[in-house]
Amino acid sequence: VTAAERLSRLVEDVLDFARMEEGRQPYQFETMDTTAWLRQTVEEFQATLGQGKQLQATIPGTLGSIRGDRSALARAIHTLLDNAVKYSPDCDTVWLNAREDESGLVVSVRDTGVGIPDSDRPQIFDRFFRGHALAGSARCTGLGLNLVQHIVSAHEGTIDVESQPGQGTTVT
Repeated sequence: VTAAERLSRLVEDVLDFARMEEGRQPYQFETMDTTAWLRQTVEEFQATLGQGKQLQATIPGTLGSIRGDRSALARAIHTLLDNAVKYSPDCDTVWLNAREDESGLVVSVRDTGVGIPDSDRPQIFDRFFRGHALAGSARCTGLGLNLVQHIVSAHEGTIDVESQPGQGTTVT
């Protein structure tokens, strides 16, 4: 069942990627209660966590509304959380923090995993890129961060990555 679910997600990622590349990805923008949406997204992800792994989420109850595609944004958050868990094999916790600033909603996902070498950083959002630290990972397709970038760009957002090899990564 787990392998079938993973294959299904992979196929969906490839199809979404193709639609995005062709400019055919239809986004369904709506006004959403950010706190409720983000808490639901976190709950859904927590249900997929394996034994011994946990997500610590800080989501203030005072976040305003945003306009976006609920499903696409949830997929971006899930991808970032999944990466944080995948590439933190020696740590049982990953963190999600949400806040608002003058630019809008700010969501950060942090891990204490393998980190990203400086030499890989310019390419991490390139399609099919698999970093040197991740080359042995059978679960990495090199599409996840590219999909996240497409989704964030479609919502007029930005992505910032801070990382130190062996100390972890924060994607905001």
